[in-house]
Amino acid sequence: MKLATLKTGTVSVVSVLLAACALLPAHADRLVIPLTDTESLTHFEEFNWFGGENDFSAGISFADFDGDGDLDIVSVNGRHWPVADVLLLNDGKGHFPMAAEIGEWRTTGYGGCPADIDDDGDMDLLVPRDWLPVAVFRNDGAGHLTEAGEIGEASAARDCAMADINKDGAADLIIADRKGGSFIALGPLGPDARTVQLSDLPAVGVTTGDLNDDGEVDMVLALRGDATLAVFLSNGDGYAAPVLVGNAEWESRSVALGDWDGDGDLDLVTAILSGANRVFLNEGGRFPRAALIGPEDEVSQGLRVIDLNADGRPDAIFANEGPNAVVMNIEGLPQRTLLPGDEDTYDLAVGDMNGDGLPDIGFANSDASNTLFFLKRSGDTE
Repeated sequence: MKLATLKTGTVSVVSVLLAACALLPAHADRLVIPLTDTESLTHFEEFNWFGGENDFSAGISFADFDGDGDLDIVSVNGRHWPVADVLLLNDGKGHFPMAAEIGEWRTTGYGGCPADIDDDGDMDLLVPRDWLPVAVFRNDGAGHLTEAGEIGEASAARDCAMADINKDGAADLIIADRKGGSFIALGPLGPDARTVQLSDLPAVGVTTGDLNDDGEVDMVLALRGDATLAVFLSNGDGYAAPVLVGNAEWESRSVALGDWDGDGDLDLVTAILSGANRVFLNEGGRFPRAALIGPEDEVSQGLRVIDLNADGRPDAIFANEGPNAVVMNIEGLPQRTLLPGDEDTYDLAVGDMNGDGLPDIGFANSDASNTLFFLKRSGDTE
């Protein structure tokens, strides 16, 4: 076992690179990575892998595509090179014995947004792509995803988010585009969807939520230049000019919302490519202060926020170029744990994959097989 304890200012950083002494005797290939005294992540070396190093995986999503009540996996692949996207079906226990390529063509996928775009009760899929328009796939209800046209123009789409922006009951799509072509597509979504230009900033990530407690859908773009983030506050009929947060030196690739400081509003938890990961703290829809939650040399490309230890405080999971990281938002001092591996991880997804009521994590690795980690409480043996 190799344990390293580092100090970043006054924050204690616990790095668990290999928890060999925590292996459970019933499973010789099972890693157990402690997060706190009561929570651990497990990974089965023999089974919890999918895809390969030549897939250039850039997106991963969890959703129930075959309608059987459990979460399946979509792996969006390619980045700048044409590779097939893949749907993996869950057997309900976190095993994935069936998989199929999505669509007829191999393309340059990034991200991926599952959503019921035709209101027929099953989960469809929208895929941002490099050098191509956004791809639309419709579900037949049994998990067969077929091509149903494209949205927007060919550009450099990098991420997507879904929200009912205009409150008409139909899902709308927000696309982050690195070449400055970020746009909103208003539902019903398909080749005829109306698109509205959002921003000419170099955007690579996007999230939505109500940032100023007015009941409207606000948006945040993660930027690769000009600033760290761009915040778009809704005025009910559209969006005000963006408020730039951070600075151009702190390039970001992903942003998530969560009440990090427990004051009742949503803060901006940010994955930074060129500096320490930060939380920009919300003060009435303004973000004048930031809290560091990582070291300066961490290169983070993806991010999800979720309460992993059921303490009412959001925690953060980072997809990194290098070991991925979990930051437990424990009162007093956040605790950071590194996961085994040294991959180039572009994205991650979080959800209950094995039906135990606890959130699990999937990582999309661009230079290696993708991986699954399962959250366990202390004392669990399965």
